[in-house]
Amino acid sequence: MNNNSNNSISKIDNFKERQEQANLYFDEHLDKQHTWYNQNAVRYKNKYIASSVIVIVSGALITFLQIFSDAPSSIEITTALLGAIIILVESVSKLMKFGENWINYRKANETMKHEYRLFINGVKPYLKNMDSEEAYHLFIERIENIIGEEQKLYWSGRKI
Repeated sequence: MNNNSNNSISKIDNFKERQEQANLYFDEHLDKQHTWYNQNAVRYKNKYIASSVIVIVSGALITFLQIFSDAPSSIEITTALLGAIIILVESVSKLMKFGENWINYRKANETMKHEYRLFINGVKPYLKNMDSEEAYHLFIERIENIIGEEQKLYWSGRKI
């Protein structure tokens, strides 16, 4: 066998070893966390979009209903109700941070997947010539930093 064949086999073995390590870490330690981030990103996206649609439709209806001002009492009540809906929905959306949480959870989830791909492929910062154990520890450290950063963002805007 020539050197190129040996290098190719070594790269494949290194890839498989790193993939097994990463899968083990994700399966044993992060599977629930990863699933939680994904599910909550979807949930908060849906809440953000739903609240935004309610605000937009209610705002449009307030403007539209003004053309029917011949029946002032029902129009006034309806537009006041729609205004109250806008205030309530927008306030709850801001308070619960639907948009921010959606973005933060999606970012954490996608960044973890990105780190996984970098690790198993042995690219910076997990260079292929790096000791496997050292690369694995760096991988874990970087994943945990992603989680810690997301948690900091979550708690930074909340008062306890």
